[in-house]
Amino acid sequence: RVLDLVQDYDRHKEYYTPEVVDSRVLARTGGDFEVRLRLLKKKVLTVVLDTEHAVHYESRDAARWWSRSRSTRIVEIRDPGKASEKPLPPDTGHGFLWRLNSYWTFQELDGGTYVECEAISLTRNVPAGLAWVVEPIIRTLPRESLANTLLATRRAVRGGAARSMPFQKCANVSGNRLMRRNRLAGESACPTNVGQTLSSVNPAISAIFSQLLTAWPSAQ
Repeated sequence: RVLDLVQDYDRHKEYYTPEVVDSRVLARTGGDFEVRLRLLKKKVLTVVLDTEHAVHYESRDAARWWSRSRSTRIVEIRDPGKASEKPLPPDTGHGFLWRLNSYWTFQELDGGTYVECEAISLTRNVPAGLAWVVEPIIRTLPRESLANTLLATRRAVRGGAARSMPFQKCANVSGNRLMRRNRLAGESACPTNVGQTLSSVNPAISAIFSQLLTAWPSAQ
């Protein structure tokens, strides 16, 4: 059931809202998918990205599966939702996310399903003068995205479950890696705040920040 939900990319925009704005399968051959996702990243600034991914699923045995997702295209969208909307060239824009690989494992155990996810993301380099405000975003945004993804997966599974099941958890946060192993149908006892936030930043500072980021030279 968990695999069916995760592989239902056409409905990821429902399961993973608001971070996934739109989603669809471009092609599928067996356990190989090509998918397109429109992502919303909001951290002081709001950035919309059109992304494409090659995803492979494989069974280890009757109770265990794993998957590998590799981004094949990521572009930032200027003026999303407006008549002037257009994609920027790859590897330009604010540069919060230029590449993304993720690795999932699924295991049936203890009457439920354990899910583990690891992700590796690439962002643009940070100018020394902006490190004080940019580095907290780069460090916390991937962890928060992973946490939100796993929590949204659990909510989607529970939404269709006939009954609630006991909950177990094991969480570890280190750098840009977040691992959570939860029985997806259980009650949540996990903290949702897994990193610093900059929600109190003044809007004027945010506007200046946006202009400075736009002026960065492109990474070579």
